[in-house]
Amino acid sequence: MKKSFQKILDEFRQFWKHYVLQSILATLSVFIVLYFLSLQHAVIIALIGATVFIVFAMPDNITAQARNVIGGHLLVFFTDFCFP
Repeated sequence: MKKSFQKILDEFRQFWKHYVLQSILATLSVFIVLYFLSLQHAVIIALIGATVFIVFAMPDNITAQARNVIGGHLLVFFTDFCFP
């Protein structure tokens, strides 16, 4: 248990600028989406929150690949646009 925590800590020390930049960009993108959407589009807001969790918590998972994330979002936005 201690070795895995130490590994995470070492990686954070080495790449802390990347983690901070990614967190800021994710926060900004969520705020931009929330600014333009109302509570009527709560499903899209929940989708973005779930995607952020998957991408940051399980970055090596197949569901966190850029192709799957972008494709899933486009599918949901298209469905929401066609069937309001």
